[in-house]
Amino acid sequence: MITSCEDATIGDGGADTLPAVTSNGANTLGFKLNDKVWVPKSEGLISPLQVEFNNNSLFIKGTRGLTETFIINYKNDITKEGTYPMVFANIATDGTGYYKDVNGEEYYCDNRFGQLIIDKLDKKERIISGTFNFNVIIPGQPTSKLSITEGRFDLAY
Repeated sequence: MITSCEDATIGDGGADTLPAVTSNGANTLGFKLNDKVWVPKSEGLISPLQVEFNNNSLFIKGTRGLTETFIINYKNDITKEGTYPMVFANIATDGTGYYKDVNGEEYYCDNRFGQLIIDKLDKKERIISGTFNFNVIIPGQPTSKLSITEGRFDLAY
């Protein structure tokens, strides 16, 4: 069982740099996970990136191989560009930030820190882009914290 950040198994992401911050629907996602670059990576024919924007709710999923998964599931009203707190009272109704490491350990947004900044929301062109940062923990294990920083996405939905 993971009990500290140092114990978590974090892959190298398969890339040395984060994707550029853009807002043209480039279908990019990346962030630093405890200061290591993390970008989605395809394994076979399955796309490593999924996005949905419906009824002002945002769902972003990135995967690396068959084991590592990152999700932002923001169910609160995203109606325009701006800053949205990554603080959720209820995962089922509000959403969460989520990371599953290569060993299958599941981490959820710690609800004390974080933000999602929507830089572009173009419903006509169906493009959403922005930046994010937040911490994730294993529920009931506050010392298991992982930091997600310098996050960015530019997605066509």
